[in-house]
Amino acid sequence: MKMTESAPRDDDAASENQKKETDSDRESGRTKSPVMNPQIRLEDCRQGFRANQPRGRGPGTASGRGYNAERLAKAVLDEDALFHSCSKDSWYDTYVSNEEWTYRVEVKCCVDQYPSGGSGRFRIWHQNHMRMLVESEEEYFDTVGYCYFFVVYTVEDGLEKEVGKVITTVKQVDEAIGWTRWPERDHESMGKQSAKDVSWTALLDRLGLSESAFRDADVIDLTTREIE
Repeated sequence: MKMTESAPRDDDAASENQKKETDSDRESGRTKSPVMNPQIRLEDCRQGFRANQPRGRGPGTASGRGYNAERLAKAVLDEDALFHSCSKDSWYDTYVSNEEWTYRVEVKCCVDQYPSGGSGRFRIWHQNHMRMLVESEEEYFDTVGYCYFFVVYTVEDGLEKEVGKVITTVKQVDEAIGWTRWPERDHESMGKQSAKDVSWTALLDRLGLSESAFRDADVIDLTTREIE
């Protein structure tokens, strides 16, 4: 059984003001942003919830931090800021729903820089990506969204520290990564599957975002941006 706990709030007044502004925007029809709690960070998942607590670097830490990133996505997008990730299907990681909309979210995280010096990379699984894309194109209701939630972290004293995060639609990601080949990769539960690796710096560039803006913002929300 998974536990749920309220996320830590460093500035309740600021959070309340942000929520009022978000509610006002929705009522006026200016935005359908799913972001509710942009101030919550990846390290809050370790400190504010009895979640995975990987230390150091290496492949053995990726899974634990990946699950924490899913909890982060849920807390950032959920009205009640609950650290509780769940999904009804295997092709996305978590979903958030309220009276106005539902978002199905695929979550990706990576370290900012590998020990070898290269930029960290997100791995996009072809099977899941195409299912998300097809569902988004066939979706009848405009209150249902299909999104990616990307998180980049660094490691300090063996612990992860968030660098930045961005939420964007599956269609925007599809345009950004292009249609080059999808090599086969090993997946711990799906076996061999086609996937594409893209560095976080390259993805930001293709989404039209600067690295400085990514680092400075609590979260960048591209779900309301039109695709030209």
